[in-house]
Amino acid sequence: MNLMRVVFDRQRIDPLFGYYSLSDPRAKRYFERRAKKAINQASLNRTDIGGLPIHLPPRAEQRKIASILSSMDGAIAKTRTVIDHMRVVRRGLMQELLTRGVREWHATHTSDLPSGWKLKKIGDLGEIITGSTPRTNNSMFWNGTIPFVTPSDLGHAREIDSAIRNVSEKGLAQVRAIPAGAVMVACIASIGKLGIAKTRCCTNQQINSIIPDTSIVYPEYLYYAMLFASSKLIELAGTTAVPIVSKGRFAAMNLAIPTIAEQREIGAILASLDQVIHVNETRRVALAKTRLGLISRLLAGELRVGLDSGTD
Repeated sequence: MNLMRVVFDRQRIDPLFGYYSLSDPRAKRYFERRAKKAINQASLNRTDIGGLPIHLPPRAEQRKIASILSSMDGAIAKTRTVIDHMRVVRRGLMQELLTRGVREWHATHTSDLPSGWKLKKIGDLGEIITGSTPRTNNSMFWNGTIPFVTPSDLGHAREIDSAIRNVSEKGLAQVRAIPAGAVMVACIASIGKLGIAKTRCCTNQQINSIIPDTSIVYPEYLYYAMLFASSKLIELAGTTAVPIVSKGRFAAMNLAIPTIAEQREIGAILASLDQVIHVNETRRVALAKTRLGLISRLLAGELRVGLDSGTD
């Protein structure tokens, strides 16, 4: 009862063209304006659906438009499949590289770690800084050029060089600056989201930043080790209304640390996979943006498509 079937008159409209007409952002806005609001849900009836105005070109042009949009949807879907596959590959490689190392597993009688690896607490890998927020009612502290990183800015890319909001130099002076190369980890609410600071920045109080001692740990390796350990971090947070990992528990968490040389090798392998994912994600976003611009113009008749001779 929550679904409605639309059966198009095929003599007048190509069904795939009709599908795209219903999925046009302008159609969505039309339906949102007419939706009947109710507790926890809104609804549309047959009159609302049937009243949607559609620009109807000749059927041959309808098929051409539908074919163009369908091809774009196919390209977006294929790109998303590549991204999903590469993420699975990366996860498998992380499992191998961060537990077995680049070289063969060398089990010993006293440790399950590869030869030359050590278990180290996060607190022993560098300085941990819990972020804070400059006073929001002081305009002099905000709208500068220094990224103010929150969990919303993490998890989209490995390196973070921008944020939704920025602070000024005066705002930065009110908190602790985070240098480039620090690994930022969300420890309240959005547990486990992380990124590497690509530039000087600061964070809010939901984030613990690790400024690595580079004689012990390579920043990119630390990033992937924390990414791999995110499920453990979530477990530490428990099941409270607002999940939180205290700074003390965060600092006491163990990570497997190989030699710096092997860390660099592991980091380079995983970063190369991330680059493939990034390139495909950029392509997917560009395709989606192009599709969004095309669908409205094509369906409004603002952009006409060429037709082969002999078509109806």
